[in-house]
Parts: sequence; C-alpha cells; structure tokens
Amino acid sequence: MRSLFATLEMVRLDGIGASAMIGGGRIKVSVPNPAGRAFIASFDETELEDAAEWLFACVLVLYPRSCLARLWDVVAAAGAARYSGAA
Repeated sequence: MRSLFATLEMVRLDGIGASAMIGGGRIKVSVPNPAGRAFIASFDETELEDAAEWLFACVLVLYPRSCLARLWDVVAAAGAARYSGAA
C-alpha cells in the first residue's frame, strides 16, 4: 500500500514540485512536466492509494533520473534477479 503523503514528501525532497490538495471530496494531484505544463489528476477522497500510484508513475516517466526512479530501478532489478534464479 503506497501512501500519497509519503510519496509526495519523497518527490519534493528530490526537488520535484508536485502537489496534492484535498477538498470537496476530491484529491487533486499535480506533477510538473519538465517540458512544459503540469500533469493533473483528480481522485475521489477515498482513493488515496490510487492517487499515490498515479504520482509515483508520473515521476518514474517524467523524471527518470530522480532518486525515486533510480530506487525503483534497483528494486525492480533485485526482484527480477530473485525470480530468474540469478541471485
């Protein structure tokens, strides 16, 4: 289970100006696009985990050199090695 607030904090510590606002029963998540306009998504307030997954995916795609993306590469490689029997 991914936490929106923990993911947002990790992204911000990496210098990525992502944001999340909760109000009126909705969660609005925004991730700046390095090439221009921001990506924005809206979720029901009960969908905190979905919002966190969306934020995580955006950062992986838009910021492949971010700490979060590099950490994910390490985790994915370790998982692949484990299941291929190479570890």
